[in-house]
Amino acid sequence: MPREAQKADTFQKKLLKLLPSEAVATYLAVINIIPNKESSQIVLWIIIGVITLITPFYLVKFMDMSFKRKPLQIIFISISFIVWAFSINGEHWLPLPSDLLYLKTLILILWTFALPILITRKE
Repeated sequence: MPREAQKADTFQKKLLKLLPSEAVATYLAVINIIPNKESSQIVLWIIIGVITLITPFYLVKFMDMSFKRKPLQIIFISISFIVWAFSINGEHWLPLPSDLLYLKTLILILWTFALPILITRKE
């Protein structure tokens, strides 16, 4: 299945193509190496920054995507990684009061739902 979302794709196909699965898998593997996440806030920010910067190049090199054809899709997938990382363990790198922790899940749900719609309208 080509990674670039097309207008003719169903919502489900677009959603699958827009999920930053490789970046999230990398993030999960790396953060599970860190023994004390609470005291490693700077390390987590660096990890997120590096993966976010590498993601567009990974998509172009290994997923045959093109900045010329689908620049917004590549940008949105990179932003999606940040949203997913925040949902996975954002309280370690962006502290939230305990009564607002539900926002992590809410943001992920809304972003994931809106993303295929945004891509269809923009490209």
